[in-house]
Amino acid sequence: KDGISFEVEKVLNAMPEGNPYGMKAQRVLEINAEHPIFEALTKIYASHPDKIKDYASLLLDQALLIEGFAIKDPMEFSKKICDLMVEASK
Repeated sequence: KDGISFEVEKVLNAMPEGNPYGMKAQRVLEINAEHPIFEALTKIYASHPDKIKDYASLLLDQALLIEGFAIKDPMEFSKKICDLMVEASK
């Protein structure tokens, strides 16, 4: 494998001087094709292909939060969740 792992990135970020070289592990979102979210994404893409990027972005940010990483734009994350909830209620 090329690059560093998430664990090494966390160690570098925790150092007193931070991550001096800005090294980051590669982010890859993998979705289990057997998981219900895959079926949901497939349906969303079929009916609203313009929305799939928002859903993928939410899933990636969610995965980063679960792994203990900060997300780029917490306000945008929150806005997307609220927008999708309002849309689902219609």
